[in-house]
Amino acid sequence: MKDAAFIAIVDDEEHVRVALRRLCAACDFNPRTFSSAQQLFDSLDREHPDCLILDVQMPGFGGLDALAWMLERGINIPAIVITGRDDEEVRVRAAALGVCAYLCKPFDVEVLLGAIGDALSAGRRAAQQESVAARVSPARGVSAPLESEWSASTR
Repeated sequence: MKDAAFIAIVDDEEHVRVALRRLCAACDFNPRTFSSAQQLFDSLDREHPDCLILDVQMPGFGGLDALAWMLERGINIPAIVITGRDDEEVRVRAAALGVCAYLCKPFDVEVLLGAIGDALSAGRRAAQQESVAARVSPARGVSAPLESEWSASTR
């Protein structure tokens, strides 16, 4: 499973973590679970998830607070947030933080798997754009082939 997408699952409820880990493993992802946002934060210097599944309401840092904390530090990982209590203000904040999906528990497995696929695609697009941007020399501008590649990757 070395090349499988690394899915970080952050939820304070053990049964939710276990169920999501089993689902992700059955779908050939590489899931790792965390019982708190702090556990996730502590792991980020050693590993970088391809996708986050974050519970909105947890003791300490909730999922959206964790996402905001990471974004403030330049850690941009595609995220799916899950919640047991739908709230319009939370939806608006989640959208402002750029989450890939907002799912209310209980959610359909196929909807979650689709959201994971979308999040992984978004992460690949962002990585491609960063790669192209890193090759642009501000002193010389952009070459025609690179400009063409940049345009194609941002569509």
